[in-house]
Amino acid sequence: MGLSQRKYAEYRRERGLPGGTDKAVYDALTQGRIQRNSDGKIDPEQADKDWLERTNVNKSRQKRETDAGSADEPRHSSAGSTDGTSYFEAQRQREWIRVEKEKLELDLRREQVVELAPINAWGAGMILKAREELLRIAPELRDRLAQETDPIACEKLVAARVNAALSVLAEYRHEP
Repeated sequence: MGLSQRKYAEYRRERGLPGGTDKAVYDALTQGRIQRNSDGKIDPEQADKDWLERTNVNKSRQKRETDAGSADEPRHSSAGSTDGTSYFEAQRQREWIRVEKEKLELDLRREQVVELAPINAWGAGMILKAREELLRIAPELRDRLAQETDPIACEKLVAARVNAALSVLAEYRHEP
């Protein structure tokens, strides 16, 4: 059972659905949010599903933003874009990204996740500090080891210097 544009507006109005005016139905048709059948009539059940799925719930907010923008800015068609992505799919993707961003911000506040940049900076600093400490061992012990004839004494000297280097590393704090 198909309805005319006017009858479909009346149908929506009777059911308390938004868009119960001739202009709203006309706009939905021209924007591609609902379709006419091959006989030119509107299938109310399919049109209601399409209306719900394809209508921008943030329309009034976006309209205010658009009205505030420059009149010289290009207007985007709701029928689709040049890359084959429809306006409605792009809108869904944008909303999904917004939800993911808000979830990440909440997780950061709850300290359930951490930012990697400070951790990476600390790790890089620690590696440089370790390299610096390890490269100091040979020059510092060179003369003392050359004088030693007892292997156990040599081992103790090296172990003491390695432990000193490890202590320095254990106290390492990254300073940005």
